[in-house]
Amino acid sequence: MKLLILCALKSEANELLHCHKAKSIFLRKRQSLFLAEQGNTKLYFGITGVGRKNARRFLKTFSSEIGTFDALIVGGFAGALNPSYRAGDIVCAKAFLDLENNRMVSLVSGQNFLKKSDFSFQMAVGASVNGFLLKKDKQDLLTSNSSVDFVDMESLEAVLFCEEQEIPCCIVRSVSDELGFDFPPLEFVQDSWKRINLLRLLAAVLRRPAVLLKVFSFRSRLRKAGKNLARALVEVVKGFEDK
Repeated sequence: MKLLILCALKSEANELLHCHKAKSIFLRKRQSLFLAEQGNTKLYFGITGVGRKNARRFLKTFSSEIGTFDALIVGGFAGALNPSYRAGDIVCAKAFLDLENNRMVSLVSGQNFLKKSDFSFQMAVGASVNGFLLKKDKQDLLTSNSSVDFVDMESLEAVLFCEEQEIPCCIVRSVSDELGFDFPPLEFVQDSWKRINLLRLLAAVLRRPAVLLKVFSFRSRLRKAGKNLARALVEVVKGFEDK
């Protein structure tokens, strides 16, 4: 059996890669592919890069190299539209809204991976957008699409790919920012301090001291989201291996 697990960022998949002792088999800029073999099961871990375009490019490139596989899991961070969601909550998409074509795609088959897990999942409706949504953007989207609980930037490409290939798709995301969260300037919205230009951050803080508080607030949420995401993905993959 073959399972493909996709994440936009390597930091989102590190726990899985370590847990399964996955080996790198391809690396190109921010896209990479890892493989772990356990008995008759092949686990492929793909790092796509951020955004729908990168997810689409990854699937187009690697699906031909990997060949057919039995299911696809997408993991990563998500922005909450549901006002009850808090940072670190784990959401699993029961359906996904294709905003461009105004249609809902059911993901019931992907929920089979969760049946053997004791982890607490919020069953939700997701949608993919083309960038970070700030408070007003989220409110506008929620006003026009009240059924959407969370947003991300890559999952729709996987959903459409799996629909075309007629294979199960499971979307598991960890909330990194609540509905009313006030982001710092987007150049400081990174998954690692190493990606932040500290001189530019210092300059921004000198102009507006509140920026530093917003950066630390986001980093705190991201740490919690990342910790819970790692645990959830380990459980979901384990569910596949137990099938």
